[in-house]
Amino acid sequence: MRLIEIPLSEIERQSFCIGFEGEQNHTGIVFHCGEILADHPAASFTMAVRSPHGDLYPVSLSREGDDLVWIISASDCVSSGLGQYQLTFVEGQEVIKSFIGSFIVMASIVATGNPPSPMADWLQRAGLTLGSFESMTARAETLAYDLPATAILTDAEGHKVLCFGIPAGQPGPQGERGPRGETGPQGEPGPAVDVDDTLSVEGAAADAKATGEKKADRLDTVLDSTLSRGRKSDTAVGKDSFAFGDNVTASGQLSSAKGDGSTASGICDTAEGYRTVASGGYSHAEGSLTTASGMYSHAEGSDTKATNTYAHAEGKNTEATASASHAEGIGCKATNYNSHAEGSSTTASGSCSHSEGSGTRASGNYAHAEGAGTTASGDYSLDMNQIKMIHYAMYLGRDFFVQDFEDCDSDAIPVLFDGYEGISGWTDKHKEIDHILNKTAALSKYLHRAMLILDMHGKIKDSAV
Repeated sequence: MRLIEIPLSEIERQSFCIGFEGEQNHTGIVFHCGEILADHPAASFTMAVRSPHGDLYPVSLSREGDDLVWIISASDCVSSGLGQYQLTFVEGQEVIKSFIGSFIVMASIVATGNPPSPMADWLQRAGLTLGSFESMTARAETLAYDLPATAILTDAEGHKVLCFGIPAGQPGPQGERGPRGETGPQGEPGPAVDVDDTLSVEGAAADAKATGEKKADRLDTVLDSTLSRGRKSDTAVGKDSFAFGDNVTASGQLSSAKGDGSTASGICDTAEGYRTVASGGYSHAEGSLTTASGMYSHAEGSDTKATNTYAHAEGKNTEATASASHAEGIGCKATNYNSHAEGSSTTASGSCSHSEGSGTRASGNYAHAEGAGTTASGDYSLDMNQIKMIHYAMYLGRDFFVQDFEDCDSDAIPVLFDGYEGISGWTDKHKEIDHILNKTAALSKYLHRAMLILDMHGKIKDSAV
């Protein structure tokens, strides 16, 4: 016997020749059904055939493991041409899957005699005779109208049950709506009831609260969406973002961009003004050509940049590039952690440093520079103007307040006053003094008192600075 093996996945793409007219029991078609039977081992199966002549009849399949075998009979090769078959898998009342394929019957040179009955051949293969229908149980089930008809034969302890699945009729078109009924008579008015609509204080408060909540609900309904007016084309639209102006971009979630060419690209970023950029997340850029790219940063004014976490730049051409840095004024830069530069063209590059005035530099950690053109480059250092003023004040007033240093480190007094000749030519000596000024807490207390004494005696002059 010639066997043709066909996977279920190839049924709809592969036609096969089952033989010539009049042949029988010469060809077997083996369907490999493991992929369905593995998931549905209790599934039953049926197959219906439409012959090339147009007759529609069921055929019997035998199961061998996970394969279903169709033995081609004479009734399958009655006429030559293209025929079709449908293999259906059913589990309970549910059709799991149907496959429709085609086959070819080749024309024989000689074909004589009357063709056998397809139904009789099917009954014979099913082990039935016309007389056996007397002891057979037949039942019918209604299937959905878009499913194919089925005929399933089962055998339980010698008793055969033939179940027909009959598709329901297709629903007809929606009927026309009937005429509207007449309006009933008007009911009698009910008795009048006096109602005191005066609210108590508590009731008035509750009513106001409810009214406010309703207004809030309506407001949420209006604003619970993305708003676009003048949004730049071909840009991402952030969820619940707000874009208003001309050619603006709000691509971050809950971001807001307003003005001309502004961009807010991080979550909760706000950019407003002319070509401002807020990209750090929770950052705010406002003014003209400002940039806030650090998280929680703020840039305002003109050409300012806050590029690190918690940074703040304001004024014109200022830059705050370190975490928690602050630059304000014109051309100022704060470039280290917690630094602060203010005024004009000042720079605070040391950690926790402070530079103020004009052209000052605080490059040491915890350094402080103020005035014009001064520099504080050592750690914990003051700028040179301040050091000169303090040292000179101490020198002029030493006769008045030396006795006030009794609580200080005893080594501080000779360092401060022994052999002191003036304010010029300091080398290692003033470094020691700087160290004492910054490290001795008690000295700061008495220094302030000394300045008051000097002022009382008229010893502080402009030349001291």
